[in-house]
Amino acid sequence: MMQSLKKLIGTARSTEARSVDVAAALDQARLEIAEAKNQRAVAEQAYADGLLHLDDGALKALIEARQEAMIRHDRAELLVSTLEQKLVATREAEAVAALTAERDAAEREAAAVADLVRVEYPKLAATLVSLLQRLEAADKQAGIVNEKLTEAGRRGDIVRDVQARALPDAGQYHPGHSIWNGTLLKEIPGFAPGWDCER
Repeated sequence: MMQSLKKLIGTARSTEARSVDVAAALDQARLEIAEAKNQRAVAEQAYADGLLHLDDGALKALIEARQEAMIRHDRAELLVSTLEQKLVATREAEAVAALTAERDAAEREAAAVADLVRVEYPKLAATLVSLLQRLEAADKQAGIVNEKLTEAGRRGDIVRDVQARALPDAGQYHPGHSIWNGTLLKEIPGFAPGWDCER
């Protein structure tokens, strides 16, 4: 449905119109130009045809009709030009706003995660390091005891590997590749402990 010329002008002058609305108004304004151009051509021809056949009163009416058609056409041309510029500006503004919103969301998440890391990372790192220390100690203790059990002929009493007990599908792990000697956690001095199997 064709929007009224008044509504199209309202969109062109609005400071809150979205690009989709401006684009729709521009399409309608281009149709308005076509209609106004046709109306102007008809009015011009009617005036020309009446110059030698009509009295002054009738010609004045044709002049008014021609003037109205000219105004409509000129207004439609200016409207299209204005909407074209507005569409470019609106799309640019929306792109800026979208990027700003994306940046703000990233900033909020970065700040939230920074707060979380600041509070939680030292605790989690300390917990992990403590666990790795216990795992290393348990593995080494089991190794010493198992060596003694083997020497004593008590292979049936061998202490089962900690990792084999704790992890799913532990058969794929070899004692020489235990978590404790395959993990590297960077120490952050004054903030969080680290773990280096080659320490």
